[in-house]
Amino acid sequence: MAQPPEDDEQIVTSPFPLPPPFYKSFTAGNLAALKDVKEKLAAQNDASDPNSSDAPSSPQLTAANLLDLPPDLRESLTYLIPPEPPTEDDEYRVFGKPTKISGTDEFEQIMKYVASRLWNQEMNWGTLPLWEYKTLYPDLAPGDNWSSIDRQTYLFRFLRSILLKHIELLGSLAQDPTALTKDENGNHILTLVMNMQELINDYRPHQARETLIRVLEAQVEKKKREIEGVRTMAGKVRETLEGFGEAVKDGDGKGEANVNGDRDGNEEPVQNNTRRRQREMWRAMDEILGH
Repeated sequence: MAQPPEDDEQIVTSPFPLPPPFYKSFTAGNLAALKDVKEKLAAQNDASDPNSSDAPSSPQLTAANLLDLPPDLRESLTYLIPPEPPTEDDEYRVFGKPTKISGTDEFEQIMKYVASRLWNQEMNWGTLPLWEYKTLYPDLAPGDNWSSIDRQTYLFRFLRSILLKHIELLGSLAQDPTALTKDENGNHILTLVMNMQELINDYRPHQARETLIRVLEAQVEKKKREIEGVRTMAGKVRETLEGFGEAVKDGDGKGEANVNGDRDGNEEPVQNNTRRRQREMWRAMDEILGH
């Protein structure tokens, strides 16, 4: 016999999760009370500043206005007042990662992480000491266009500089492997590489747009080929059906002549013509279907 569930166990009575509890606050009475509170607040604003024309007719209640309400009314209207949206500088988390409305510069965070991995300041140990990312190309002004910077020219410049610095690094290591110039050359090479990476990342939106255009063009061409194939197949079917009609007419005429000319009433010529037409029909269908 099944044991009854204990009191502390949650009994599942619905396959779907229950709605949030604050939906019960959205009643007609609470909505009417909220409307009255907004009207009173608007009247107070008009009385305090009658010459102001910028005040909205139905102002939004804030947390401070909510605290001024009676306890019973405040408890009823708590969930009807949406929270204030975060500002551009306020930080919140999405999937555990801090972010902002204005966006976060992930590249800058990556550069800081690379610098921390190259040199541990607490232990004073690492590969490249005191490396910091520096932008070696001009930034876009707020009103400038994306194409105002010739990124291709800067990429070629950085590439040539990397080759020269690499040759210089090899020369310094050949003369004195412990020379301090190797760290300086390594810092320069890493800075140039990261600037090239940032310039290449600027092409990502353009690459995504061009990729989408090519995918859509390929789909259009595919649909055109399919339509052309359907039209070609329809023409073949139409020609085959017309041939069937002519063959049936010719066969019926020959069959009647054979029947009328056969003294013994032999029906084999008619049957042979029918079978021949059937074989021709199946052969034509096999050609159309590609069997």
